[in-house]
Amino acid sequence: IESYAQVGDQFQQIGYLTYAKTIFEEGQKEFPNESVWQLLLGELLMDDGQYEEGIDHLLEIPKEDPLYLQALLSLADAYQMLSLPEVALVKLNEAKQLAPDQVVITYALAELAFQQGDFSKARYYYADIMAHPDLSPSLQETAQEHYQYALAADGQFDQAADFLNHKAKDQNKMTLEEKTQLAFYAYQEKDYALTRQLLAPLYEEGRLPVKWFVLLAKAQGALGEEEMAFRILNEAIDRDPYSSVLYNERANLNEQLGNLEAAKADYEEVIHLDPEAVMAHRKLLGMALDNFEEEDALKVANQAEKLDLADSSCEWLAAQIYEKYEVYDKADKAYDGAFFDLEDNVEFLKDYLRFQRDEGRSEKLATLLQQHLEWKQAPELMAFLDTMNDGEE
Repeated sequence: IESYAQVGDQFQQIGYLTYAKTIFEEGQKEFPNESVWQLLLGELLMDDGQYEEGIDHLLEIPKEDPLYLQALLSLADAYQMLSLPEVALVKLNEAKQLAPDQVVITYALAELAFQQGDFSKARYYYADIMAHPDLSPSLQETAQEHYQYALAADGQFDQAADFLNHKAKDQNKMTLEEKTQLAFYAYQEKDYALTRQLLAPLYEEGRLPVKWFVLLAKAQGALGEEEMAFRILNEAIDRDPYSSVLYNERANLNEQLGNLEAAKADYEEVIHLDPEAVMAHRKLLGMALDNFEEEDALKVANQAEKLDLADSSCEWLAAQIYEKYEVYDKADKAYDGAFFDLEDNVEFLKDYLRFQRDEGRSEKLATLLQQHLEWKQAPELMAFLDTMNDGEE
């Protein structure tokens, strides 16, 4: 048995899968009652991309067989490759019950949870793995990286920062990657001073990658250091003039400071670089409604309409702009477009229903109220509907 298995494995390792399969099948003929051939053939077929055929072989191995545990792990791999993570999880959980102390099984469960975005479960498994006394250095490193990522992805930024600090032992000796990661965690925890403390020296030394300029600028802005924030963003844009993200951040900062013309120009550049940047359209529409002259406001609304953004908030803002400047046909269309997604938004409903009343669409209004009897029971709408009724009378 061993000689057949060894020779077949050697051929498999160098890519001669057909020869390996032939040798395993010869071994199976010679020793037909041995389940090792089902395992070897199943794994070989999976290696050749024939996952379903490989699964058929692996399923032939009975539960009482000593190779059943290995078959479960191979089956879990196959089901993952076939995009059946739920089935893979069943196999791994069964393997975990059979061998609860095997770190390779815990690692497989951790990786599956990690890949599926179940970070709470993933970090539980990674913590178990890292506590294992005989873990290889490479596996320990991967487990630590994924554990830290899972903490952050699960919103546990303070724990991720503590873990990173514990792992690095000394902030002054951290790598650039560790410092920028810690700065990100600090910003998420609203510790803007620490974010600046970690990133500003790297920026001044010319070692901070451009992708981290935005985070530093946001921290500086949050600390009231707008001039420095502008300097950082301007330099970032000089280096990467085609990044819509950078223009968007500078637009936000300009808007916060009341520099509306500058904010308008930056949001327009964002849309020029990324026509489907919905948040930039929302910002620009909001500014247009409150601050722009009629020609500019209608231009912004028309631009959003042409792009057909399929965003209800944009449609609502555009409807208000059209109504304000008496373009009632477009206002009607925009209000109707927003209604599907915003029919539970009280403030939108007030605008929408008032528009129907003001346009004299009493029949449509009556139909809407009949279809949505719950509106008359909503405390936020009751007084408003009474006012509308008074107005009609």
